Amino acid sequence: MIAAVASTDWEAEGSMWSVRVLRAVCFTLLVWPASTVTNGSNDAAAGLQAQLRDAARDMFKFGWRGYMDHAFPADDLRPLSCTGHNTQGGFGNTLVDSLDTLLVMGEGSEFASAAAWAATNLTFDIDRRVHTFELTIRALGGLLSAHVLVAANPGLLPGYDGGLLSAAVDLADRLMPAFDTPTGIPLSWVNLRRGVLDGEIRETCTACATTLLLEFGYLSHLTGNRTYGGAAARATGAIFGRRSAALGLPGNTVDCDSGDWVRGDSGIGAGLDSYYEYLLKAYLMFGDETSLTMYAEAHAAANATMRLVGELGRRGWLVDVHMATGQLSRVWVSSLAAFWPGLQALAGQTESADRQLRSWMEAWNTFGWLPELFDVGVSVRHPMEKGYPLRPELIESTFLMHSATGDDKYLQAAHTLQDTLLKRNRGKCGYASVSDVESGVLEDTMESFFLSETAKYLFLLGAGAGDLPDFFVLTTEGHLLPPLPATAAHSAGFSHLTTPDGAGTTMDTQEAGSSLTDNAPPSAAPRSKANHTDGSHDWPHSHGSSGSHSSEAEATEAATLAAQQGGTAGQAAA
Repeated sequence: MIAAVASTDWEAEGSMWSVRVLRAVCFTLLVWPASTVTNGSNDAAAGLQAQLRDAARDMFKFGWRGYMDHAFPADDLRPLSCTGHNTQGGFGNTLVDSLDTLLVMGEGSEFASAAAWAATNLTFDIDRRVHTFELTIRALGGLLSAHVLVAANPGLLPGYDGGLLSAAVDLADRLMPAFDTPTGIPLSWVNLRRGVLDGEIRETCTACATTLLLEFGYLSHLTGNRTYGGAAARATGAIFGRRSAALGLPGNTVDCDSGDWVRGDSGIGAGLDSYYEYLLKAYLMFGDETSLTMYAEAHAAANATMRLVGELGRRGWLVDVHMATGQLSRVWVSSLAAFWPGLQALAGQTESADRQLRSWMEAWNTFGWLPELFDVGVSVRHPMEKGYPLRPELIESTFLMHSATGDDKYLQAAHTLQDTLLKRNRGKCGYASVSDVESGVLEDTMESFFLSETAKYLFLLGAGAGDLPDFFVLTTEGHLLPPLPATAAHSAGFSHLTTPDGAGTTMDTQEAGSSLTDNAPPSAAPRSKANHTDGSHDWPHSHGSSGSHSSEAEATEAATLAAQQGGTAGQAAA
């Protein structure tokens, strides 16, 4: 058992070894940039980066060691009671999800032990009902990333014979029955041993159905079996082709058999977030022009219908509206939507991304963390969805904005986020989620994405790895996969990326391309590191004026009333 392997001498490896690993995994480039600190001429920024890097590495080590000592081979660690918990099938999910993070952190020997165990002992022959989307992004993505990195750097795991890829194929084969629906839209749940069970739920969310393109497409490219990517592409096309005719918006939940929308609310938060993310990243990963056109249309439709105007519009929120009418559905902001500024950064939209990132930091400073839902006036957390499960999206966006601009203010923002986690979330043997941001009471959970994403993005901010997105596409779970040649769209099975008969698109390709950016198209080419000076460098610390909450609460109340009466997002905020 890997848990019995002696612990690595973490400190002996040193932070510079981490830099060498980052260089090693960037095997798509012959020469890594000479500077390892994005703005190395600034001593204060360099010192802040060092603090971020070292603290993030310590956070990861503490959580990883807690998991291995107290939870493995269970899926997740309970960081307060120091026990294990199975949430994804009971195969050691946190280990698989964290493999490439071990390399990024510079933990070579620990990675070798974990990867060797996964390559030889991991099994998905388990009689458990699992979530298609969750296992795809956590386990399939984790295995693919680790396999690609080892295959390109054999010294990381001497004697490796492809066991990680074999495990990925086995898992994908066990998930494939979910795609056996009349529409090709996959079911949310499948039994790893017995396939789709009688009486299974026959509906799924939009993000659940479409956030499969990278992992299944990459598996097709590696194996030569285009079935995997073809199934994922068909599912994405089926969702895209069912957008509303008038506004070009998808709904939140769809019936997998009929293709009818079960929930018609549309937004960029829970249930829809990574639908947008994977359309853009499928282009960055495979060079698929169809995906880029689809992203451009989806992005333009969201901006045209969901953006608040007036007093509440100054924060840049995109709110939930009805897919067919554009009427406001609710005035709560989903914390999952904090990925949006990072997506904008990848597309070159740094100005609007900066404005929204300021608002996200205002929310963090107001509530102490990001509650799952909060009001558009940033004054009230949702009465039920009030916790913070250590989500990475805000930190991810902060990393991508720093990567795109080189502006040191994002390092300070990251320090603010990290400081909270260090002081308020550390438990007995790991980092704990928050059950209620108002009371600050912790709960006994540490999801695997805390190690695979949250700690990783903090470390990358501190490690001077701002160029990493130029050489890797980061999946929605933060796994590193190098982009493939433009011809790879075929080997990934993306010839199936079509919409249902008669569905078509809502704007031509030229219009779609022009709607993408403030200043640049999405690209995997190196971006400018020029400092932006259009905003105050201390904006992450702005807690907002307490005196403004009264007027904002009134505006929120007006927006709520508009939602009840069927007003649009723009009308509500005007």
